[in-house]
Order: sequence, then structure tokens, then C-alpha cells
Amino acid sequence: MEWHGGGNIYIRAGVIKKRGQKIKGHKHNFDHVTIVRRGRMAIRSLKDDGTVEREVIKDDKSLNYGHILIKAGVCHELEALEDDTVYWCIYAHRDPITGEVIPTYEGWMEAYG
Repeated sequence: MEWHGGGNIYIRAGVIKKRGQKIKGHKHNFDHVTIVRRGRMAIRSLKDDGTVEREVIKDDKSLNYGHILIKAGVCHELEALEDDTVYWCIYAHRDPITGEVIPTYEGWMEAYG
């Protein structure tokens, strides 16, 4: 689910139902913020060969709900460390080629991973 957060800010909510389940490694052509709203998760940056470069653990008890900035071009995966972990990805809509901010979603899902 995605909703408009105001201006050109959008929020995509996700739920990982079972501990140990992952959102597979992917990357975007823009920076975005991920916030753990409920539960606990590991956020990992991955090297080109799929091995873990860095891991950060975030949870809903952290200040600011355990937010993390994920930089453009960084391959990252999310793993639930508790059942029913809820997270939000917060971003502005982007042009699929340049990655520049645009005023509205233009339908190119691959830009969002």
C-alpha cells in the first residue's frame, strides 16, 4: 500500500509476516528512508556477489521508530526478526531514467524496486 504523505512525499507500508522472512536484495536510483513501525528487523547492504557488507538492527522501540537512510544504488535487503514486522519506506516519486524528483507517480514500477 502507498499513500501520499504531503507535497511530493509518499509512504509505502509493508508487513513481513514471519520472523526470518526477507525482502530480497534490491536497489533504487534514489535515496529513501525506511522506518520500523512495529517489530524488529535487520537491514543489510549487500556486495555485488550477494554477501553482506553491513548489517544494522532497527526496532520500534528506537528513537524515531528505528529509521535508516538507504542511499541510492545500494543493494539492500530487509529481514524480519519478529513476526508481523511493519515498515514504511518514505520517498519522493522519481523519473525512471534520471532519478530526479517529479511531481507525481508516472507508472514506472522498476524505479521503485
